[in-house]
Amino acid sequence: MSVTLKQFNPKDPDVVQLQQNTADAVVALSKEADPSVVVLSVSSNTKLVGNEDVVLVDASTATSQISLVLPGPRQLKTILTVKVTKTGSQSVIVKATDIPSVITIDGGSSITLQSGSIRVVSDGRNFWTV
Repeated sequence: MSVTLKQFNPKDPDVVQLQQNTADAVVALSKEADPSVVVLSVSSNTKLVGNEDVVLVDASTATSQISLVLPGPRQLKTILTVKVTKTGSQSVIVKATDIPSVITIDGGSSITLQSGSIRVVSDGRNFWTV
């Protein structure tokens, strides 16, 4: 078996374009989102930023209601799951915003959990439980 190697002219426009396409692909792949799941554990009031996938709430030692404030509807990048992992005498409230606004969760300003979990998505204007 014989192998013939072909030499390419590095100034050939096709070669230059191929090199640029390869470089662009490498950059694009390096910018791909990390496929790992972002899990946040909390036991007090927290304002979410939008990159969280799961929020685990320990309400067992809370002396007052725990408030989770959602990011703006356009900042929520994934389906957000909020799970009360340890219950206590205080509830967990998931708020659409921390200021009076027209942003809602299923038409209301908040959802209260004593136990269990909810999943929240955004349509870019409001939040919905699924």
